[in-house]
Order: sequence, then structure tokens, then C-alpha cells
Amino acid sequence: MIPQPAGVGCGLIVKDNMRIAVFAISFSSMERALEALDFMMQPGVVAADTTVAALAEAGVTIARDVEMITTPDDIDFIVSLGGDGTFLRAAAWSGASGVPVAGVNMGHLGYLAAFTPGELHALPRLLAEGRYQLQRRSLLEVRFPDRVPLPDGFWPYALNEVAFLRLATASMIDVMVEIDGRRLATYSGDGLIVSTPTGSTGYNLSAGGPLIQPGVEAWSISPIAPHALTMRPLVVSDRSVLSIKTMSRTPMFRFSLDSRTVSLPAKTRIEVRKAPFWINVVLREGRTFAEALRDKLHWGVGNNE
Repeated sequence: MIPQPAGVGCGLIVKDNMRIAVFAISFSSMERALEALDFMMQPGVVAADTTVAALAEAGVTIARDVEMITTPDDIDFIVSLGGDGTFLRAAAWSGASGVPVAGVNMGHLGYLAAFTPGELHALPRLLAEGRYQLQRRSLLEVRFPDRVPLPDGFWPYALNEVAFLRLATASMIDVMVEIDGRRLATYSGDGLIVSTPTGSTGYNLSAGGPLIQPGVEAWSISPIAPHALTMRPLVVSDRSVLSIKTMSRTPMFRFSLDSRTVSLPAKTRIEVRKAPFWINVVLREGRTFAEALRDKLHWGVGNNE
């Protein structure tokens, strides 16, 4: 039975025959790939199809008795092996299923991954005993009032952010934003980011946007290299509906959802709203937002710490 938290809470003990799916998209070394394969030999641990492909790319052949799955049906937890990009892909794989995602950082920063590679083999017992906390993270949903060309399998949700970006030219892009049917502003520059609290520590932070504590019902609207210095980041309610349209000298612009990028015609109108489901994120028991900021970003660390 999958835990369904109301917000932040303690983990719940799941059934005895717990099933864990390992999700990875690449491995930095043969050693990391073999660690993953060894973990998958534990009872109840299965492999997502992307993990099998990543192992093969690393030169590792999966054992025949390891089960491979394509969807997280009948899975209790997803364990993401990698950095933040892998975690976001794992969250998309979980989708609206509600299956919690636990991140093991095998990448660089790994802000979203709460656990280290040294904790990987102890993770099933920790999860089975409920020694963790769950956080319910909101997503953005995008809709297109007009028909536009989209790639097959396009997933219109983002856990971190959506971004409206100029093409690789020197020309600025104008991003016109309405909020709940009323004009907000036109942002001229390299683009615009709409970020969730989860994404506030990512691209939004690099663009000068604010840090937002997970659980706060808000978004950040952050311009990228704005032409006007008065155009600063803005925090708005996540109950709002944004209607956004771009204008530029080029016929196309880049639209990104958690780094999944498509090129769309200029003047395409896109609506951004809160998604009707959440991603359940597994965190270390007792872990706080401030601790994560200090450990991962060295935020607020004094000279004597």
C-alpha cells in the first residue's frame, strides 16, 4: 500500500513483500553500474527499463533473474540512482501514480537526492521500517489553448520549472504574462522561468529568483537577464492560472519543462496552472529545509562552521 501524506510526515510501514523499482538513465563508471546491479539482486528489487538500458550502455549485462518493468504498477517505492536530472525523470515516471521517489545521489550536486551511495544497500530496510519522512511536492501543468506541434509522449508537467527561452541568437525575447485573466507584465530579455518551491533551488536560483520552502503554496516568476533592471522576481499564489505568450524576431522559441525542451512557434499561448496530483518525495528522517540548504548549497554557513 502506497503512503499518501498530507504534507510532511513520518514514513509508514508498508507490506512485507515490498517492491522497489530502481530508476537510472546513465552511470558515470563501471563501479557505479555494478553497485546498482548488486542492489538489484536483493529480494523485491526490480529494474525500470531505463535502468537496464543504462547498465547495458555501461557494459554491464543484467542478470536473467532481475525483473524489468516499464511502468511503476504494483511498486511501493522508486529509488532514483543519479543526480537531479535522474530524479526529475524518475518523478515523471512515477507521474500521477503516487509512488514515492527516494533519490540516491550518484551525480554532482544532487540537491533532490536525500541519500548517499553508501546508504543504498540499507535503504530497503529503512523504507520497510518507516524510518524516513515524506514530502508532498506540487507540479506545474501546461496547457495549449491552440493546436501546436508537440513531440510524441509529451508530458505536460514539471516538478521544478517551466522556462520560456530565446533561441541561440543575440535577439531578446518578449514574454507577456497574464495572471487570472489580467495583465501582469511583459518581460524583455533572455527568457522567463516559472518555478515551484522544489525548483526554487535550481534554474530559478541561478537567475536570481528566491528560495521557497517546500510546502509553501506559491510560485516564483523570475526573468532571465531582463533588459529592464526594475523587472525583479515575483512570488505569486500557486492557485493562479498564468497565460503566457512570447514575441521575438525569430519565428520560434524554446520551451522547457524540467530541461525537456521543445521548439515552438512564437506567439504560442501557454497556460500554466497547478497540476491535479503530487510527487511524493522520500527524505531522510528529521531532515529540514535549512539543513539541505547548508549541506548542498553552503547557504548561511558561518566562518566558524
